Amino acid sequence: MRQIFETVFVLVGLTIVVILIYLFTWIKPAKMGDNDETMQPGISKNEHVYFARNVQSVDDLSPGDVIIYQVINPKEPKPQEFISRVAALPGQTVSIASGSLLVDRKPAAGNVHQSGKIPEDIAEFVVPRQHVFVLYDKREADTRKLSDRLIHVNRIGGKRLFRK
Repeated sequence: MRQIFETVFVLVGLTIVVILIYLFTWIKPAKMGDNDETMQPGISKNEHVYFARNVQSVDDLSPGDVIIYQVINPKEPKPQEFISRVAALPGQTVSIASGSLLVDRKPAAGNVHQSGKIPEDIAEFVVPRQHVFVLYDKREADTRKLSDRLIHVNRIGGKRLFRK
């Protein structure tokens, strides 16, 4: 009887260790900066956000998903991480006119988290294969050039799982 109890105890312990290892390698925590208002009102300053690292291809994403991704800046010693919302997928036509996002020549589906107008117009283009087009929720804060808004799937570190 004691041997059965010890075997069950070891198996339960190993199972817990495996689950913890899986969670720590599958979930990526991030915290919005003290002065980072780019994702407001969807995500507040100082808010903790947890991302699932299971993005293998653009097929794992949908418009409206919040992602974390890396941008390599030659002036920085390590890649910077950014959080943005997916606005369009590969093959979709995107343009920005008078501060409004058009996807496939129609106003983008309403997003309760977006605020303001996008500060610059962008001529119509097609989102390339293996890329997504992203925007901040606080549209007026999104002054990035077009190339910084097209994110290759290899740079995506995860999709928002939950926040607290």
